[in-house]
Amino acid sequence: MRKKLNPPNDVSKLAGTIELIDALSQEILTSIGAVAHLARKAAEAKGSVNDEQAVRQALGLIEYMAGDLMERIDNEAERVRCNHVEANHAQA
Repeated sequence: MRKKLNPPNDVSKLAGTIELIDALSQEILTSIGAVAHLARKAAEAKGSVNDEQAVRQALGLIEYMAGDLMERIDNEAERVRCNHVEANHAQA
């Protein structure tokens, strides 16, 4: 069961967490967008084996950055007891 928040005391803590989550998501999603753009350009070039390798590496980097962002946001939400728990995980 989730601990109830104490609104007068928790507002600044929650606001700080939301600000941090916003900053993390902007930073990492901007990077993901840039890598995806480069991967698309490499895929469109279709000129060499290096293009295929660049696309594979870019997709691997996107996968890593997305996972890292999910984990960091979840950690911050968990820190203020506001993280999402899927129903099948909550029962375990």
